[in-house]
Amino acid sequence: MTNLSLRTKLLLSFWIIIALCSLLPGFYVLHSLPPETTGGAPLRHELIFLLAVCFGASIIFAVMLTRGLLRSISCITESARIIGDGNLTRRISPPPNNELKQVAEAINWMAENLHQQIQTVNRQNETLEAVLDAMWDGVLILDRSGKVLKINRSMREIQPNIETMLGRKPLEAIHSPEFQSVCQEVLTLDEKHSKSLTIDLRERLFEVNVVRATRTPDLGAVAVFHDISEQRKLEKMRRDFVANVSHELRTPLTSVKGYTETLLADEPPPPEMARNFLGVILRNANHMAKMVDDLLSLSRLEAASDPTKKPIRPDGALATAWEACSSLADSKNVRLERKFPERDVQVMANPDQLVRIFRNLLENALKFGPRDSSITVLAEVVDDKARFTILDKGPGIPKKDQPRVFERFYSVQKYRSNENGSTGLGLAICRRIVHNHGGDIWLESPPKTPHESGGSSGTAFLFTMPLAT
Repeated sequence: MTNLSLRTKLLLSFWIIIALCSLLPGFYVLHSLPPETTGGAPLRHELIFLLAVCFGASIIFAVMLTRGLLRSISCITESARIIGDGNLTRRISPPPNNELKQVAEAINWMAENLHQQIQTVNRQNETLEAVLDAMWDGVLILDRSGKVLKINRSMREIQPNIETMLGRKPLEAIHSPEFQSVCQEVLTLDEKHSKSLTIDLRERLFEVNVVRATRTPDLGAVAVFHDISEQRKLEKMRRDFVANVSHELRTPLTSVKGYTETLLADEPPPPEMARNFLGVILRNANHMAKMVDDLLSLSRLEAASDPTKKPIRPDGALATAWEACSSLADSKNVRLERKFPERDVQVMANPDQLVRIFRNLLENALKFGPRDSSITVLAEVVDDKARFTILDKGPGIPKKDQPRVFERFYSVQKYRSNENGSTGLGLAICRRIVHNHGGDIWLESPPKTPHESGGSSGTAFLFTMPLAT
């Protein structure tokens, strides 16, 4: 009996009840009547036949009565199974039976409640995913066993293929024993605790903060990776800038102080020597004033990244710059050679700033180039920009120094005295002006464009400017 289905049990129960209700009274009547009142055997047979007909009719009625009930139960069972499989949108049509209608309504309410709760959880997960993916910092979440549980978009960019390390130890995802030991230390503590460390990953420096997660039972710790490479670079540039400014100012100030003390001594030098001392003081004062002016110019260029531009002819700006350098060029007997396109070329630039670029690059070529030589300036149109090349025949720049020549105060040969009076800011100013105009600037040493002598020495500074439309 325990293996019978509900349908069979209900049918058997109905049949038994109907059989007992219809047959027992008939048998009781048959046994209660005396033989002389039954009219003999025919009457008994008629009663038995009547009882059989009633029994058969009762069975048919029971089947018809239970069919609708079993159909409703089967529908409820099938719907409950579908809901249990995860289809929470399935609903049960209420049956006419009052008791089964309450069961169906209870199941529908349960499914609707679960559906709303799951939607709420999904929305919360989507919000969490959006917040994590919007973060610039990398986030790595560990479970209570110390295995990688979740990562965000930035973490995938920091460490490629890290998504294949889900479910593994932090050491397998981030190849840092120190990070693994910090995670283990934080996970052993029950209360909220955090530790920080610095990790070098793929030539980038990260400050990692590992925090114990105590509110959620499934989470163990959260590690946040903050990229401090640029910050450390800026800090180093600031330290170098302060050191370079101090060094560049110390030398002329020491010279000024020394000559001034000599002039103010109890026994002043002869007039001719005093005049020479005053000339040295003036040159150093002019050098410091030029350095301050260059620093202020660079600061203004960095603050105003969108200069006022208009269509101008670059050959006019070059002529103005060469005129400003004429005294230095005449003293070294250096001539200028221009190679510009035959057609009229105009660029969108600030006139004064374009002259500043040409002047700074020409002054560099004059200061470090040999006497009795030439400086070549080339201009050509490349796509939607004009490219200019300033080519000298100097000693060139070593490969190891080329990436840094555009930095402030950087000197290729620091052990040499600053005999040319350079402030070390000219190339930094050129780079800032070119970038503010949407162009690029770089150098080639030795130049890829050979000069007329056929030699391979010298340096070529190249920069681009947008063409005037």
